[in-house]
Amino acid sequence: MISCFCCQPGSLGRRALLASAVAFAAIPARAETTPASGGSVDPAVIEDLVAGDR
Repeated sequence: MISCFCCQPGSLGRRALLASAVAFAAIPARAETTPASGGSVDPAVIEDLVAGDR
């Protein structure tokens, strides 16, 4: 039977919990990239949004 540790919070001992945290920290993070711009926004659209928010 396969079980995951997240479903059984009380089943991990201190050493196992620390080992899983160290293993998780060793996973390389994805590179953060800036999303592509959608271009400039028409000022009339901004005015409509501001008016709609009031």
